[in-house]
Amino acid sequence: PSGATPVLQGRKLGGEKLTLRCLIPDSAGAVGSSDVIILLHGFPTSSYDWCKIWEGLTQRFHRVIALDFVGFANIVEGLVRHLGLRHQRINLLSHDYGDTVAQELLHRYEHNKTGSILINSLCLSNGGIFPETHYPRFIQKILKDGGLLSPVITRLMNFFLFSRGLGAVFGPYTQPSQAEYWDMWTAVRTNDGNLVVDRYL
Repeated sequence: PSGATPVLQGRKLGGEKLTLRCLIPDSAGAVGSSDVIILLHGFPTSSYDWCKIWEGLTQRFHRVIALDFVGFANIVEGLVRHLGLRHQRINLLSHDYGDTVAQELLHRYEHNKTGSILINSLCLSNGGIFPETHYPRFIQKILKDGGLLSPVITRLMNFFLFSRGLGAVFGPYTQPSQAEYWDMWTAVRTNDGNLVVDRYL
């Protein structure tokens, strides 16, 4: 099968285009709450990482925002300004690669850097919080240090290699379904994003 499932299509319908390769799913949530949460996804996927818990988050938070980012903290700060949340205290939930972005945002917040966002809470999950415990996968090492090899690998990557490589990071009882793999692959390939994954690292 190819193309997006209704879950991924719904995610696109609720989003707003920003800059670069950003798609911002943004949902109004719990009535009576003023809490906002921003979700930072992992590598090499997208805001699709959050689809299974999106509904539960909208029941707790007034506003649930995720973004597909080509990279880094400047995009999150730009998103906060774009959405008019500059003076709102933000809850951050990050996963995998998003932990690095969240740590940079926390550093900027703690050191009162210009443009920093106001952080109410921060939850880091499944990421390289301690560099000495981070063991990148072989493909990540090649993409990061591959020089001329990286562009070749990104162009040769296909659904089979992507799903097989990504499946290795899931446990035996948490493997994504074929449809979920297709959604992840479709999201990564949006606007040729698969051709720049080596730049994330």
